[in-house]
Amino acid sequence: MNWVQRKIYLYNVTFGLYMLDWWERLLFNAVVLVLMWFVCLNGAHHISEIYRSCMVRSCLKQTNRMIQQH
Repeated sequence: MNWVQRKIYLYNVTFGLYMLDWWERLLFNAVVLVLMWFVCLNGAHHISEIYRSCMVRSCLKQTNRMIQQH
């Protein structure tokens, strides 16, 4: 058993998927993938908003320094 097969086996045993039919396993995996997609999408959106707000704050600080120097 190679590394990938072992991880798939552990996934099936951990979530009890080994006792389901093939279509139930497929449905469960589809739901898990959709949920992971939502988490990743919302996480990326949240991180981009944080980055954008930090850049605006940084630009405002830099502008204030330039104004104070002149």
